[in-house]
Amino acid sequence: MAQLLPVRVMVPDVWDEVALEVPASTAIGALKSSALTRSGAGGSPDDFVAKFRGALLADETRSLRDVGMVAGSSIILVRRLRRPVR
Repeated sequence: MAQLLPVRVMVPDVWDEVALEVPASTAIGALKSSALTRSGAGGSPDDFVAKFRGALLADETRSLRDVGMVAGSSIILVRRLRRPVR
């Protein structure tokens, strides 16, 4: 069994932080989908982009290990296109 990696996913749309423990081989896209579901942010995962250390994670098929995440790392999920404020 693969060792689990504790990570935090920030979802500013709902002012929430989701704590997950997943294998280091988990794809960024799978982590993103799981965090959005748990946070209740709504919308499609395609509406959001993932950023790690300020850099866009454009290839969401890469694993957490591939992008350099370690225990306690955090990523942020922001909307691909900003919504206007009314």
